[in-house]
Amino acid sequence: MPKDVTDNLYRNAPLYPDKRRLKISIVHHDTGAIFHMVRYFDEKLDNNDVLSVIWCEWNRGSGKESQRFLNTQTRNLSVGDVVSIQEGGAGGPSKHYVCEAVGWDQLREENLRVHGVIGGRGLVKRI
Repeated sequence: MPKDVTDNLYRNAPLYPDKRRLKISIVHHDTGAIFHMVRYFDEKLDNNDVLSVIWCEWNRGSGKESQRFLNTQTRNLSVGDVVSIQEGGAGGPSKHYVCEAVGWDQLREENLRVHGVIGGRGLVKRI
């Protein structure tokens, strides 16, 4: 097999084939700061479980803060912030959640502008 074909095979192969590959985007509603990351989660975890993990990793005092969160020296997640979860690779389906006083509410695409975010096909940016 030519080298460029094998390179493409390995480039597109999942790093952890038994895990869910998710692109996570966090948008702070007040500052407009956006943080993107790719994470691998156990297949058994649903999006509510993923949101709980992200909540702990992006809040000081949880004891489970991520190194990325600590390095950014940003504020904790708070009410009104949006977390987007994109399944798989580029163009995969995205779901968007707004942080509430207790828990999360899933946003529909038509409500993203209300929260100052454009989403769709994995694109999340501040408007």
